[in-house]
Amino acid sequence: MRISILTLVDTALIAVLLPIIVFSAIVAISAVELLKASLVSDTLTGEQIGWKIAIHLTFVFSGLLFAASDWISDNRKNA
Repeated sequence: MRISILTLVDTALIAVLLPIIVFSAIVAISAVELLKASLVSDTLTGEQIGWKIAIHLTFVFSGLLFAASDWISDNRKNA
């Protein structure tokens, strides 16, 4: 019985952390792609680099919104 409860707690904690890790990974991958694009910027137009920056900032903003909503949700549960 105790092991089942601990397994449930572990599963819940992983479920909460998984989206945070995925957003972090997406932002990191996007940052690397943006760095790679800046290194070969002679083959890309300004518009293409602008789109890459916009996509990266969208990922960053989405991650921040997700973190803020998670923080708000945790504070409501504790109140």
